[in-house]
Amino acid sequence: MSHQTRQLSSVLDTLLRQQSEGKIQDSNSLNALLNSVLPAYSKRSLSHEEQEVVIKIFQAIHLLTSRSPSLLFENNRYKAVVNGFMYFYDARYHDSELAQKATESLKRIINDQYRGRLASSMHLDLIKVELIETLNDNLNYVLESITNSTASKPVDLNYITTTNDYRFSRLSISTRILQVLLDVSLENALLLHSQNPFMMETFIGRLWFCMDNVVVNLKFSSDESGDTSYILSQTSVDMIAAKFDVLYATLLQSTGSYTFVDDCLQHTRLEQLLFKCRDLLNWPLLSRFPKLQSSLAEILMKLFIKCKEMDTLCYFWKKLAITTEKLAYVDKMLSNLGPDLFIVINILLILNVKVGKIPTMRSRSTFEAHYLRSYEIAFRPFSNEKLHLLRNKVLLCALEDVLEPDLDMLLSLTNSKSMVNLVDSSDRNLKGKETLALDHEKNLEIVDLTSSSYVSQSTISDSKLKKWISKLESAKKNGQFDAIISTQVGKICMVTAIGRYACLVAEDYDFKSKICRKCDYAPDKTIYLLDSVDPKRPSIDSRPEIESAFTILIDTFISDPASLNDEQLIVSILIALRRIFSSFRPPSLKHSVKLWRFLEASFISVVREIRLLTVKIFPLLLLSTEDDQYESDFDILLKYLSMFKISRKTAYLFEGIIMSWGELIMISHLEGKQYVMLNHLIQYMGDSDQFRSNLSFHELRLVASTKKLTAWKLVEPFIPLISYELIQKRNTHPNMLRIFCDCIKMDVDVFLNRVMEFTVPLFIQSFSEDHIGFIAGQVGKTRSQLVTSHIEKVLAILLTADENIDASKIIKIVALSNPKYKGMNLRILISECRVMDLIWELLSLYNSEKMKPRIRNAILYACMSRHIGDMSLSDDDNFLNKEMDLMILGIAQSFSAIIYDHRGSRPYLLKIQAIRAVRCIAEISTSFQTCLSQIMTCLQIALESPELQLESLECLHVLVSNLDYSPLSIIVDLLISYLIQKYRILKS
Repeated sequence: MSHQTRQLSSVLDTLLRQQSEGKIQDSNSLNALLNSVLPAYSKRSLSHEEQEVVIKIFQAIHLLTSRSPSLLFENNRYKAVVNGFMYFYDARYHDSELAQKATESLKRIINDQYRGRLASSMHLDLIKVELIETLNDNLNYVLESITNSTASKPVDLNYITTTNDYRFSRLSISTRILQVLLDVSLENALLLHSQNPFMMETFIGRLWFCMDNVVVNLKFSSDESGDTSYILSQTSVDMIAAKFDVLYATLLQSTGSYTFVDDCLQHTRLEQLLFKCRDLLNWPLLSRFPKLQSSLAEILMKLFIKCKEMDTLCYFWKKLAITTEKLAYVDKMLSNLGPDLFIVINILLILNVKVGKIPTMRSRSTFEAHYLRSYEIAFRPFSNEKLHLLRNKVLLCALEDVLEPDLDMLLSLTNSKSMVNLVDSSDRNLKGKETLALDHEKNLEIVDLTSSSYVSQSTISDSKLKKWISKLESAKKNGQFDAIISTQVGKICMVTAIGRYACLVAEDYDFKSKICRKCDYAPDKTIYLLDSVDPKRPSIDSRPEIESAFTILIDTFISDPASLNDEQLIVSILIALRRIFSSFRPPSLKHSVKLWRFLEASFISVVREIRLLTVKIFPLLLLSTEDDQYESDFDILLKYLSMFKISRKTAYLFEGIIMSWGELIMISHLEGKQYVMLNHLIQYMGDSDQFRSNLSFHELRLVASTKKLTAWKLVEPFIPLISYELIQKRNTHPNMLRIFCDCIKMDVDVFLNRVMEFTVPLFIQSFSEDHIGFIAGQVGKTRSQLVTSHIEKVLAILLTADENIDASKIIKIVALSNPKYKGMNLRILISECRVMDLIWELLSLYNSEKMKPRIRNAILYACMSRHIGDMSLSDDDNFLNKEMDLMILGIAQSFSAIIYDHRGSRPYLLKIQAIRAVRCIAEISTSFQTCLSQIMTCLQIALESPELQLESLECLHVLVSNLDYSPLSIIVDLLISYLIQKYRILKS
């Protein structure tokens, strides 16, 4: 190493170690590297020490541009960077290792500049344009030099040599530029894959065309063999065949990766690659390029796997022209064809074998001889370990129709080359060999892979699944388990395997598409958990193998405090839990403290992905039949989510909290808890933070959509209480009512007009804020009109407000809204009302034992008001029963009108109140027995609705408890007939 090189290397080492001294110093250092240092090493052969220095220069440029990203685009410095790196793409002077180092550094610089913002995208466009323009200019030059005819001119060997050298230089640079442009890691930064796919395919085709046309006109065979007696000096580049070999291999790999990275795999990309592979297989010069042959072998196997996954094998065979007849010509293939490619061709030939008479072969024995010859070649060892692993994938992919799925590969415990085999044989090749070793005398069926449609194995035997978890438990005891999870990758693979194991045990795994039908679905507005997860699924402890797997997950990972510091592992654990809970009911949170603590910690994680994955676990905890565990877990979750208060420290949590309320509403039934959750979600609509307000708005819409309801139909069951909350908070949360109305797609005045029968009576005692006046102004009426039109509901509220009825207080309250009631006697006011409606409204207020005496007193007071004069009551019960005898038919009619609900406009809460009203009348009077048939008919209708069953059964219990013996027979007859109609099994 020269003194100058040693000195520069030391300076670069210092630069790479030291901290930034400011943007100005970084700018000066970058200018020096780009303008003086780097060009000094270009366009000449370099020693090993000089190459090491150049690599350090690449690293230094990357470091400086990453520390100060704006430096790259000041004074168009990006051009100097791109051109400086491209100097070392010139294969005339620099080998492939240095070119690859330059490519890696350039990719890092581009990726560092990509920050997902508009400014960075505009800057990256400049780099993209620079690369594309250089590529285009190079290809234009080569095409023009090829198409310009020199046949009429005298042969000038110097001119030919110079031209070929320039062509080779441009092609080597173009190959590396295209490698950068096609690189998958730059897909988001440059957006060429999605925005300019046809342009890239055009560049690929043009570069292949230029390479082939330049190579076919070169006479380099003698040069490479060492025989120089008849060399035609067409180039001055040393070892040009080997250098072209590297360029061809690089171009083929780039073309292949560009094709395989496409998730949708556009037909044009696949066709372009297949045609190129076929051309190369038939190319006479292929034997001169060993690296290209090795790359071609790899690409052919990857193409087979991709086409098999896409069910397009027929297209694969047809485009590559690989047919069974070619078995006869295996021995006639070029003897100097590379061994790896030769093996792959024979693999494809034996996989293409199909049943039937082979016209080019005289007999079955001849066919068998050729098959066995190809069979022996197909399983020879590769020189490249990567090709060996690919062959295993090809065989297992091709033979998945006839092989039982490989459990150890499905539940891989490592991503290294050495598989951990708990169940299946460690020799994957052996499986393919055994299946392809054909006995034609006993079995005329030969493996047929020409059809693109197939049915994969649908299950793995229970014995093998039990054996796998048993072996895993044994590995945990003998220490092999600890070796597997000693690394982060090992832990993640283990957790992933446990999650996938649950899918296999539940028989939800689709072996053809390689996804779980239950866990890996794409959720949308029409598909959700209830469409894929069974609420009656078995519990984890009902399957010993799942219980064992879950115990390993809890004891080894979830209970480990170190797991909470590894975000990637937490993500894997949450995904595994979701898989397990989708097929098996989780344990009670009350009894699984470790699980709940882990979920609590994950829910408040600073990593957004972890929080949102935890949100998806919550509904699975509650998606089950309603039993004691369901009630307990629901209470724990409701209490937990309700405890958070908005502050600067907790603000980041509320995205997950709002989404959690939505998730829980989606799986909940129509009951009181659903109102609690809906109310929480609606409250966030009035939040001062626009993100939380918008999120709750869209979450409510999403919940309605997944339940296949409109937003209005979702909230309508609880609209009496929801509307009260919205109006009550209209001053503290000014936008909440408007946003809510936007969500349900209803104008504010229309909404208020629809709910005023519920809200006006409830606000009659609101003195600090004039809510009734607000409603009146919105609907175009006066306060007096609203109160008068709902006077029965208003009086019912006021008569039961206190333990004792205060007539003067009630009149004063009513008179505030309507002066005409001022000074009026309360009994006269009641007598002028529809007393029947008033009685029904009083009964509908029943919600607890505390309310029952108030309702009874209010009913007595209202009934006395019907009679002229002041009556003295000797027996309240007798008087009440007489009055109820006169009104019970009207009460039954009111009950029937609400329960039957022909128009479908009665909210769920109103129906609950109606059932409680009947329960109340049964507790305070015996008059209900006269309309027992009508009441029972309505209760029978209510029992048909799952959400009304509990209230209906409680009401039925009260009716039976208060009946005399004679009318009890009516209920028994009705119940028996109902049960027979409801449950067909009783008919037999």
